[in-house]
Amino acid sequence: MDKKAEKRKAIAALNKVIKNKIDIDDAFFCSLGSVCLKYGNPGLSDKSYKKGFGVSHIISKRDYEHAKDPNVFPETGLQVVKKLMDVIVYGTITKTIPAKQTVHLQKDGFEAVISQNWNGDKVNWLLTGWKQIKTPTVSNP
Repeated sequence: MDKKAEKRKAIAALNKVIKNKIDIDDAFFCSLGSVCLKYGNPGLSDKSYKKGFGVSHIISKRDYEHAKDPNVFPETGLQVVKKLMDVIVYGTITKTIPAKQTVHLQKDGFEAVISQNWNGDKVNWLLTGWKQIKTPTVSNP
């Protein structure tokens, strides 16, 4: 697999999903196989975007965090979701949760979660993702 080409496909598909508010099946490939991008819905703004899913949810939730505390969350939602394309294509699988049918990938301090099930169908789709926050280590004297 040509990872550079897959990342270009991923970004192009992501831009199309956002612009047209659509889902794209088989948007690009990664080590898990074909990945779908679901536009979804942002969720409830008055509840920190709970009940949302898909790309629109990730963007809304991360924008909310960014607006609340840009020092802790310096990236906008769009910046995060674009970085997640890199994580999915180039990242390392760090955890699988068979009971939830999810796979976690990490790269450069970001984590993407791929669900391997959509309403009972076996399909890989971007469930969520975020920048990992490093908490300061406190040493005990």
